[in-house]
Amino acid sequence: LELYHAAENPSGISASTYQTALLAYRRGSISVAKALCLWAKEAQEKNEDIVSLLPTLRLLVDIALEEKEFDAANQYCARALDFSNQIHDRGELAATYYSLTVNARLQKEYNQAHTYAKEALALFELMGDRGFQALMHYELSRILAGTHSFTESIAIGLKSMKMFEDLSEDFNLVYVLQHLGALYCQLGDRVQATMLWQRALVIALAKEHPLTQGIQENLAQVAP
Repeated sequence: LELYHAAENPSGISASTYQTALLAYRRGSISVAKALCLWAKEAQEKNEDIVSLLPTLRLLVDIALEEKEFDAANQYCARALDFSNQIHDRGELAATYYSLTVNARLQKEYNQAHTYAKEALALFELMGDRGFQALMHYELSRILAGTHSFTESIAIGLKSMKMFEDLSEDFNLVYVLQHLGALYCQLGDRVQATMLWQRALVIALAKEHPLTQGIQENLAQVAP
């Protein structure tokens, strides 16, 4: 940051502030991340730096969802959609539809979440981004579980699992394994649930994954 200040580089300062905010968010320092993000957003708006503003808005969406500020998340998403269309950035547009999907799902607006997820998935398929395709299949599985469409939810969840396996994306794979385990447990198949959670726990422990404790608690509940 000091180098950017010395060079009087407003764009560099806001970009560096965003990166610091992202680091704080990943470490769980939500209030710090929010303050930094809002500062970066103001600077980027002042400089009309739309390209830098878009990831800042998406991080503000994530922070708003953490704080269950759904209206704020919707407002940030609406601006991100507008800017993404203005500069014809397909990647940012798809990422914003992903954020809208999560926001709607958390509010149990499953029909709307499903629509957003399909929009995002179509764009990620068009770009050939298999990592985000796998993530959208995971989201669709969670949405279907919310509507009690368990057979469909498991099928698309298994598809997401396979994609993450093929991509060696173990961190995201843990989320899918935990989710599938919960589905099987809900359907009364404790053996399958245990197998999935045990596999998830091995990866989670190695990755210092935030779901580690929750998976351990799940396994304790199904232990004989």
